[in-house]
Amino acid sequence: MSSIYNKKNKTIVNPIDWCGVDRCMLGAFFIAPWYFMQAGFGFFLTSRPDLIPFLNSEVHTKLNYYLLACGLIWIGMFLISYHIRKTQTENKKLELVTVILPVPLVFAIVITHGILMSSVLAGLVAVSMLGFFLFETRLMVISVLFNAALVVIVSLLSFMEVIPFTSLYKEVYMGTGARWWMGGQIAITMYPLLCGIIMTKFFLKGLREREDKIRELSRKDGLTDIWNRRYLMEIFERELLLSKRADTPISFIMIDLDHFKKLNDEHGHKMGDKALEVAAQVLQSALRNTDYLGRYGGEEFAAILPNCNVGAAREVAERCRQAIESTIVTYNGVEINLTTSVGVTTVIKSANVSADTIIERADKALYRSKGEGRNKVSIHNEPVIMNLVGS
Repeated sequence: MSSIYNKKNKTIVNPIDWCGVDRCMLGAFFIAPWYFMQAGFGFFLTSRPDLIPFLNSEVHTKLNYYLLACGLIWIGMFLISYHIRKTQTENKKLELVTVILPVPLVFAIVITHGILMSSVLAGLVAVSMLGFFLFETRLMVISVLFNAALVVIVSLLSFMEVIPFTSLYKEVYMGTGARWWMGGQIAITMYPLLCGIIMTKFFLKGLREREDKIRELSRKDGLTDIWNRRYLMEIFERELLLSKRADTPISFIMIDLDHFKKLNDEHGHKMGDKALEVAAQVLQSALRNTDYLGRYGGEEFAAILPNCNVGAAREVAERCRQAIESTIVTYNGVEINLTTSVGVTTVIKSANVSADTIIERADKALYRSKGEGRNKVSIHNEPVIMNLVGS
């Protein structure tokens, strides 16, 4: 069953990730106080008739009890949701009732205050805003359409005098009590708006965090937790452009685990996965803080070394080779040693060199390492490109 509170992090779980029943509880938790606020303020004013000569006290008293009943209904919704949550996490009927219930409950307020009353509009907007964040769009569309239909029908019936408009106001001098009335209306209006603002901020924060997480996951290799090939190439294009503009060297390293197919055949793919995970961690530690490491494919890794000349690139590559060579991978009590073949290329004037050309050169150096017995670092230094590549 889903949880509202994360005990491990000691934080409230974002409501976006709550189950449907929990969201019903949250809706009731926010809506009930709004009705109690209005009813409480209304009872205070009816107890001081000298302050409100402009209000119809008989209508106002009935409205106060109606609002109190509405608040109690929402308390009941909260308790029902709490009870259902003991056995269910999702209940579509409960969600439908939750999104429909605010509409008829606001009916009497519309009849007495008028549809253009600020507190009424604020409540409708805030409830709708909260609903679209908490519940499925389909359910909220039903609620909004039902709401619109009810307003149209009530307006037509009122125009036809089938339903009389029971005005809450008298045409009298408002007096000093106007300050109490207007102040209360402001408070009643601000509450749903404040709830809407708070929840919107909370949800948007959660959406941004989720978007960042999805973006991060789309860029990382699922097994090794380093950059995947696609995003590594995006980084390389960006760093290569910066290198061209600043006229600084840039190095690219290809790293391939030796005899990886034999490792999988003899010890199984789980051991192979473990070897890749460990190798990624070791290589990340061997690189500089400014370098980028990614899984290029299979057992092959690649590293981008911005502002790195051939001498420094050779040192980094050799450090990576030695780090892998000294690593022991253990899985299910079996220990294996790893070695790696490395190819390096360094571009000192990159204006006329593409990313594909640089990768091709590093790949050639890598295969030279493999051809010369593996567990070796090779530098691409063909004379034909000496004007572009450091030797």
